[in-house]
Amino acid sequence: MTHRIERFTSTLKHSLADILLNDAGNPHLKFVVITDILVNPDLKKARVFITVPGNAGDASTGDSIDTVIRQLDHAKGYIKKILAQKMYLRYVPELIFIPAPTFNAIDATDATDAVDNFQPGIRLSDPDR
Repeated sequence: MTHRIERFTSTLKHSLADILLNDAGNPHLKFVVITDILVNPDLKKARVFITVPGNAGDASTGDSIDTVIRQLDHAKGYIKKILAQKMYLRYVPELIFIPAPTFNAIDATDATDAVDNFQPGIRLSDPDR
C-alpha cells in the first residue's frame, strides 16, 4: 500500500468515526466501531469493516449488526456529503459497510495452528520475581 493510500485511509477512518459519533442523527450509530477500512488503489471504493460492541447479537435491543448496516446504508448519502466537506474531497469513495470478522467466525483449527506456530519475541522479566 502506498503512503498516499495509507494517509487517505487513516483520514477517512477518523473522519467517518467523527461523523458517526457527532453528526449522525441516529443514536444507534454512535456505538459503531470501525475496525478497518480497505480502499481500492484508484480511491473509488472503500470497504468499511464495522462492529457493534456489547449487544451485537442480541435481537431484542435492535442493535444487531445487520440492523446497523441497514441504517448505515440508509444514511450513506448524508455520510458521503459530510465526508466531502470535512476532507475537502471532490470525489468521495463509494462506502461499502461490512461486518468485521470476529474471533468466533475464525475456524478453530486455524486458531490452534496460529498458537502452535507462534514464535515468541523478546521476553520481559516478571517484576514479581
